[in-house]
Amino acid sequence: MSEQSVIVIVRLKKGYIAVKRGQRLVLKKDWPRLKDVHPLWIINGFSATVDKRDIESLSNHPEVASVRIDKKFRLNEAPTDSILRSQWNLSVLNVESLRRMGITGRGVVVCVLDTGVDIDHKYLKGKWRGGANSWFDFFDSTLLPTDSIGHGTQVMGIILGGSEQSINGGLGIAPGAQWIAAKIFDNQGFTLLSIIHRALQWLVDPDGDPETEDSPDIVNMSWGISERPDECIQEFSEDISKLKELGIAVVTPAGNGGPSLFTSESPANYNGVISVGAIEERGELSIFSSRGPSACGLKVYPDLVAPGAGLYTTDITFGGIFDEATTIVTGTSFAAAEVTGLIALMKDAFPEMDLYSIEASLRITAKDLGEKGPDNSYGYGLVDPLGAYTWGLNAPKCLDFDHDGYFAQKDCGPLQDLDDFDPCTKALSNAKSNTVLVDISKRQYHPGERLFVTLNTLPKGFNIFIAILLPDGGLWVLDDLNSGYAIEDARDIQPWKGLCTILDLEIPRWSESGNYTLYSYAVPVGEDLVDPRFSKFLNETTFEIVDMPR
Repeated sequence: MSEQSVIVIVRLKKGYIAVKRGQRLVLKKDWPRLKDVHPLWIINGFSATVDKRDIESLSNHPEVASVRIDKKFRLNEAPTDSILRSQWNLSVLNVESLRRMGITGRGVVVCVLDTGVDIDHKYLKGKWRGGANSWFDFFDSTLLPTDSIGHGTQVMGIILGGSEQSINGGLGIAPGAQWIAAKIFDNQGFTLLSIIHRALQWLVDPDGDPETEDSPDIVNMSWGISERPDECIQEFSEDISKLKELGIAVVTPAGNGGPSLFTSESPANYNGVISVGAIEERGELSIFSSRGPSACGLKVYPDLVAPGAGLYTTDITFGGIFDEATTIVTGTSFAAAEVTGLIALMKDAFPEMDLYSIEASLRITAKDLGEKGPDNSYGYGLVDPLGAYTWGLNAPKCLDFDHDGYFAQKDCGPLQDLDDFDPCTKALSNAKSNTVLVDISKRQYHPGERLFVTLNTLPKGFNIFIAILLPDGGLWVLDDLNSGYAIEDARDIQPWKGLCTILDLEIPRWSESGNYTLYSYAVPVGEDLVDPRFSKFLNETTFEIVDMPR
């Protein structure tokens, strides 16, 4: 790539659909210097190598919402610990209790997005699902899984390495599970944001055939953007929301940025992601384990903890020469691997249980450590495989439509979702035919909190727009599930559509204190919303923003 070229990630506006594999990119005709174009339909965009002189004109294209220069970052460095502790993690987690019942993760597919996986390892090669839809190398295009660094192989060993028949031994939590993998870090441990977008997109449909069901049940992403702690970097939020919609569990490490507070990292601090911290053998939090609070709202951070020091696992074989190679590892990456394995056990034991209930089983049965109740060091506590299984035998239906990690039902976690009682459920239960119901989660907010808005049931022949009147008289029209912006003319605003739409909006940290009014407007189909202040509104709801205590 020349000095005049850069890689960019382009997101398209609503109404303009990103191309899928095999289709020609319409935008390319306007910029003949576009190279290496990769559709990113998972975020309605694409990545490409462009001439720096084209960035401004590309940004101004009527179909383009944003253009961002791709960023490179490195795989987190793991803490060192050379002491082998007799697989104390398996004893603490009491995994044997489930193995004796024949629960080993059988029938579950786990994906690791990492440095790759060494297919020559004796404890891993027989568990690879196999086929062209089970491995993706974004750098060297190898046909079979490989790993020159070892991190991905080490993570996979803790998830499912070893013998399914082993009761008192074995390396992994769920040795009956199968695996697929994608190599998203190069041989020096670096990657690009665009590579990760492509990997997450690959997970949605690994073989490119929507008629086949070959996406994994769980994805482990044992990495994070650690050089920017305590930031909510929403780069991958759309991708992960798509995975969650498909019922794919997403597990990440909390990070190795401790012992300070305010060391959460993305994507672990997203709502809907299970973030995992690390503990030592005696139950104390590992000094390196990152702490909360989450930079992405009020989520407890981390969600859970698991053993993360002196763990025994598989290692690279140098081309099969050392096909039983093992090593000792430490870090939250490997604690996250254990929770990944535990989810595989739960999906084996309860194949019909939905993802929200499985996640609830981990939180509600976790062994409380540290401060009483969920906290920003241990989260909900130490995962308990047997406890989660026992809870699952009589599990209630757990709902978490707003993906904030809290549930509407009292039996689904130690903290009930009282802010909005899951607005989607509430809206559906209260709605009458051919009516509009707009509801917000609560009446008072601090800057930085998240506001959830529910719109349910559109009157026939009308589109609905939502706007917030600011204390200074300005208007904030909400046109996106994750954003809003001030306007003077709303001709380009896209109407909200569909049944039970939830707006997840972060109250800007610069918001002034005062009373705000949320309006919903009905506009006949085909007509523009010129200025909502002069339109007839259907509902109004007031709420207040107050400063955080000093």
